[in-house]
Order: sequence, then C-alpha cells, then structure tokens
Amino acid sequence: QSQLEVFQDVEPLALSVVQGYNACILAYGQTGSGKTYTMQGEDERDWGISFRTLEKLWTLLSMRSDEEPNYVYSLELGMLEIYNDEVYDLLNTTTTSNKPNKNGRRPKLDVRRNAEGRLEVPQQHKERISSIPE
Repeated sequence: QSQLEVFQDVEPLALSVVQGYNACILAYGQTGSGKTYTMQGEDERDWGISFRTLEKLWTLLSMRSDEEPNYVYSLELGMLEIYNDEVYDLLNTTTTSNKPNKNGRRPKLDVRRNAEGRLEVPQQHKERISSIPE
C-alpha cells in the first residue's frame, strides 16, 4: 500500500478529533517492518500518516473555525514507543525522567487507568502544537 492509501484508513480519526474525541494511531510490527516509515514517511513528498493526519486536522479545524467564529481549539501531541513491554516517551528528551539510567536504559513509564476510566501515561510529555512544522 502507498502512504496515501494507509492514511485513508486512519483519516476518519481526524474528523473524530475535531468533534472532540481523543484519538490514537498505533503502528505495530516486528523490527524492520516499516513502522517508522509508515508513521513518518521520508520527506514532504512522501509524508507518513502522522504528518498527513496533522495536516488534515489543521484543514478541518480551520474550516470549522471559519464556519463558527466562536469555535476555540487547542491540540496537544504526545508520542510514545512501546518496545519489549516498556513504554518510552519520544518527545521528552530534556528531563532526567527520560535520560538513560546507569544501565544505559531509559526509565519505563507506567500506563494507568484514570478516574474517568481512560488509559493514560501520567509522566508523558505532551507538546501544544499550533502548526505542522512544530
């Protein structure tokens, strides 16, 4: 499948986000199976589903705010890696909580159920984003 064809499978998630729902895109597979390529792509001509989804979000949010002047939105982005049953924060590269320990390993993050019953990673770093280049 092409990057566009894969994106078309997850494109409805962007509409769900605009409607107020949380969304998650997960790439799963063996080492070397193409997860990073699928998520990131190679360049702007061959964007992966992460960039394509963000682009779609900006388009939908812009359209909605044009139609409803009082519509206010903000987006936060988090990226996690799950490898050998351990969760790593891919955006948090500056704090000691994500730096390798004396064994050369990054600390394992916990996945927990919050008071509303949703799964979350309490220590996960999220970035507020306002454009695709961010």
